Formats: sequence, C-alpha cells, structure tokens
Amino acid sequence: MGLEKTVLNSIKENFDADDLPQPKVWFEYGTLWADDLDTTEVDKVKDAIESVVFTSHTGNIEVTKFNPTEREPWTHWAFDF
Repeated sequence: MGLEKTVLNSIKENFDADDLPQPKVWFEYGTLWADDLDTTEVDKVKDAIESVVFTSHTGNIEVTKFNPTEREPWTHWAFDF
C-alpha cells in the first residue's frame, strides 16, 4: 500500500505544481486507473510515476487507452508498471 500512496501523492504534487485540477486516479488490482485525461495529462501522470518508482532500477510504464462506449461515455486510461 505504501507504493500506491507514494504514486498518488506524486501525481497530486505534479498537478499542483502546474496549477492543474487534480485528475481522477485510483489503484485497482495493482493497476493505476484514470478517467478523462488529455495526452498532456497522461504524460504528467507517467512522469509522476517514473519519479518515484524508477529511482533505483529501470522499468517502463504501459499506458492503455480505453475509448468511450455507449455504456461508459468517458475515456479510461490504465497505467501498468
């Protein structure tokens, strides 16, 4: 649970630093999820993850975009790392 909280705090700090509204982000089954981000915000979330997760070793972040559907008319983003 410590890593999840650290990542969420890093995202909050990155968005606060640029006076941007906080994104709707949460962890579910080890994946970080977000709703309705633009590509700039996606990059900002990735930067926030990288700044706290990949400090002592290398790795990558797989970002998946789920387009809106009739049932769920918003964009979901999944960040796996």
